[in-house]
Amino acid sequence: MLKVRLKLNDLKTNMLKLKNGVNITRRALCQHIGLPYDSTLVFKAPPEAQSAAPVFQDPEQLVKNRSEYHLLNKAVEVKHVQKKLAAGEYMPQLSV
Repeated sequence: MLKVRLKLNDLKTNMLKLKNGVNITRRALCQHIGLPYDSTLVFKAPPEAQSAAPVFQDPEQLVKNRSEYHLLNKAVEVKHVQKKLAAGEYMPQLSV
C-alpha cells in the first residue's frame, strides 16, 4: 500500500512539474511574440491549408514596433539633452 501511495505522489509531483513547465513556456512565448500574458490563452495549430502559406514580416519593422526599442530611443534623447546641459554649464554667463 505504501509503494502505491509513493508512486501516486510521484505521479502528482510530475504532473505539477508538467503544468508549471507549460505555464512558464506559455509566458515565455507570449513575451517573445509581444502578446500580453493571459492565463486563459489557448494555442491551437492552424489547419494545414493555412500553414502552407509563409508569412513574412520585416524584422527591422518588428523591432521598431517594440516598446523596448522606443524606451532605448528615449534614453538616447535624454543623454543628448544631458550633454547639451553639461556643455551649457561651461559656457560664459553674461548679465546686464
